[in-house]
Amino acid sequence: MSSSTRSNSRQGQRDLGRLIPVALSAAALVVAVLGVTPLGSAAGSAAELAKQSISSGRQSAGEQQKPRVVRGPRGRRGPRGPAGRPGAPGPKGDAGAQGERGAPGERGAAGERGPQGERGPAGTAIATRVRSIREVATGDLPYPGTLWPTTGGVWTQRAQETDFLVGQVEVRYPAACDASGNNPPYASLTLNLDGEVTGSAYVQFYPAGAGTRQRLGVYFYPSNALFAPGDDLTRAMTARVMDTCSGPGQDFTFTALKIDVISAG
Repeated sequence: MSSSTRSNSRQGQRDLGRLIPVALSAAALVVAVLGVTPLGSAAGSAAELAKQSISSGRQSAGEQQKPRVVRGPRGRRGPRGPAGRPGAPGPKGDAGAQGERGAPGERGAAGERGPQGERGPAGTAIATRVRSIREVATGDLPYPGTLWPTTGGVWTQRAQETDFLVGQVEVRYPAACDASGNNPPYASLTLNLDGEVTGSAYVQFYPAGAGTRQRLGVYFYPSNALFAPGDDLTRAMTARVMDTCSGPGQDFTFTALKIDVISAG
């Protein structure tokens, strides 16, 4: 217990000692005024009066020991402090559902025309397409054989242009083909360009191929290129077919001919 507390306690006891005689004197005064009363009543009244006086004395002593504190008015709120440091980023959330497709935007203005590009290499074009008109049988004519009607066999080769020849032919085997000598029987196609042989195809008969159809590539010589002339030149191509079968009705049938002439320059 602190010294101030002990001092207050002793002061309260001294005050209480002074109050007790005063209370008893007050009780005697009451008896004198009211007259003689029964002993119990007088004693009770005096005791009650003394009790009230002591209680009041104690209350007064307590009020002196603990003075009432009066709260003053609330002060003004201070300014807001600075913002705290940002927290660590949270985990990445799940991807949301894809939104609806937006409306197409307006068409932008046309850009400026760019510079002209460099000139490219020489181009190519189809000068002509030689095609058979119908099927043709080899027959019994000797080399170079039976003429095969075609379209596109005449064209103009331009000056400073080179023409390239590519082609194929389809042929059907006979049911039988007897050899006319010691060599195996065969059939052939011959292409003539401007009076000279320029291409051919060759197929040999074998019994397992009887009645079947075969596609052959056309071989051009001495080259498949017709080099550029100094002036425009008219070209003419014809086709003939033949076989070496010796028996009657043993003809190869040539069903289709395709020759493309590609011009480059």
